[in-house]
Amino acid sequence: IKNNIHPKDWTYKNIDLPPQQTTNFNKEGETCYLLTGDTCEVTVGETTHTFSKYDCKKLSSSECSIKNVSNETTRVVAIYK
Repeated sequence: IKNNIHPKDWTYKNIDLPPQQTTNFNKEGETCYLLTGDTCEVTVGETTHTFSKYDCKKLSSSECSIKNVSNETTRVVAIYK
């Protein structure tokens, strides 16, 4: 199987987010995905999206807030290029 995506083109950074804590996140790169290690709420403007454990969704907005709604510290990973 071949694809046109090379791992070296992608960068990532992670955030360890304690339970019930919120952080603001600014989109990185032109294409950016958020991967959550547990249940989180991602708010863009007035709209809140629930991310389940291991959800990975494309971030189209330039900024969002991420709240860990689980009972454990979770890692949120931004994967971008």
